[in-house]
Amino acid sequence: MKKTIILLTLAAIFVLVACGSNSVNNAIESYDLSEYRKQGSGLLFSNLATVRSQNTVRNVLLNAGADRAAVDDVFAWVNIFNALADDDGLLYGTFTQTDSNYVVYDMEVEWQENDVLDYDVNCHAVAFHLLRSFITVDNPVIEDISNAGSGAMMPLQIHSNVEWSQEERNGFISVFDLLFGITESEEETADAIIMAWAERGVTFGESKLSLVSVWSGSWVIHSAVLVELDEGLLLFEKTNPLMPFQASIFNNAAEVREYMVDQMYSYGLSDAMIVVMRNDVML
Repeated sequence: MKKTIILLTLAAIFVLVACGSNSVNNAIESYDLSEYRKQGSGLLFSNLATVRSQNTVRNVLLNAGADRAAVDDVFAWVNIFNALADDDGLLYGTFTQTDSNYVVYDMEVEWQENDVLDYDVNCHAVAFHLLRSFITVDNPVIEDISNAGSGAMMPLQIHSNVEWSQEERNGFISVFDLLFGITESEEETADAIIMAWAERGVTFGESKLSLVSVWSGSWVIHSAVLVELDEGLLLFEKTNPLMPFQASIFNNAAEVREYMVDQMYSYGLSDAMIVVMRNDVML
């Protein structure tokens, strides 16, 4: 019975958000991001838990050239998560600066207890959905769920709201599901990623939007969308399949790399060799 109620709630939220998504863009004045600059080393971020913060990030993505329909889809996912997550001070609507370089969220247990994990979406699907029109794959691998080696494949198996053509699904796999030998350095890993993409004909178009992907060997462990602002950068991501969406502001790409590495270390990967790519260039 509980699961039935949750499913009905999900459906209602998705319809309302999807049908009314354009109104969010015009509902309320957005933040002027020039007012928000990092002070010191703490992370400046928002979980998009208010209309105003959503409006701000929507405008940033759209002004950078993101497809409006894709942006609408992603913000429908944002609102589904935010409606089901426990919002007892755990979600940040306004842009807030922390003392540390990353955010520790404490909602995993409740999210699992709500029995809605199957309806969540992960970071790779969110990033690819927003960047599909800027990524070309001329020699794609063909989808084969049974042989998939990467956790990036999960949204194609369980998230019913990811609606891609077979060509797009093959493109997703070609970008994120790589296989190459053991590498001994960050530079060697980056070269192997670039070579694997080249073999599949993966290219990234010129844009203010770029794919940030984080790798440990041939395993992609995180993805996000990076947007060039007039001053600085905005990073948009699903922080974790069990954690909120997040938009963060950085002064430069070096800060983005530091944040990504520190975030991965906070997940217990301190012994791993972490490689952060911005499109096909190592940060």
